[in-house]
Amino acid sequence: MKILTKPIEKKLRANAIVEAETGTTQAVVLKLFDPYGRFTYYATSLDGDILYGFAVSPLGSDCDEWGYSSD
Repeated sequence: MKILTKPIEKKLRANAIVEAETGTTQAVVLKLFDPYGRFTYYATSLDGDILYGFAVSPLGSDCDEWGYSSD
């Protein structure tokens, strides 16, 4: 199953350009979750192979964070 389709990838890359030019985070484009893990990821942009977004933990808001992810 392909998660990152061409239209989603295109929107994520466009968001990366806008974020670089304006310095503001764009809207969430993709939600990823691992049924065996504890985080849910909300991706806002993709620059090269680096995904940027927000990670939400069921352990509480003190474990939530913005950050980069690859592979």
